[in-house]
Amino acid sequence: MVAGVTNPEGSQVAIGFVTGDVSKVSLSITGESFSATVVPVAGAASLGAYTFGIPGSYGSATGIDFTGLVGYDSRGDVIVGAGS
Repeated sequence: MVAGVTNPEGSQVAIGFVTGDVSKVSLSITGESFSATVVPVAGAASLGAYTFGIPGSYGSATGIDFTGLVGYDSRGDVIVGAGS
């Protein structure tokens, strides 16, 4: 899951949640890759959260073209998304 919001400077913040053994996520927007570390959500044993800061030139919070979202385990292996 990814949700986005535009901040006053015009850049976007995308926030997402994952379950399971996901320690890092990456996504592609118009061919450029972004990655983020997954952190545990307090009180939810198997839930993790991540956030991306996305420059305003990539679109609005309702119109960003996400072309890939991939989750990696602590070994760096793809466990969800493209190539899993």
